[in-house]
Amino acid sequence: MVLSKGDVVTLADLPSAIRGGVGPAQFNTVIAEGTLKSTMEQLEVEQIAEAVRIHGSQREAARRLGITQSTVSRKMKKYLGR
Repeated sequence: MVLSKGDVVTLADLPSAIRGGVGPAQFNTVIAEGTLKSTMEQLEVEQIAEAVRIHGSQREAARRLGITQSTVSRKMKKYLGR
């Protein structure tokens, strides 16, 4: 359960484990330093790599992320050279 003081849940309202250890100020810095496209690509590859690490395989990571295994493989090759 997430509690928020207002009607909108913000990054500051989420637990650190969900934010990936990134605080609101750090998140805003990441966004301010790049284009929306580069920021989204960075977040996407971080999520995919973390899912593979946690779940032990591209297939299981893909299943958990709701994408295909070929998409995981293609994006990891494109962004991480793996």
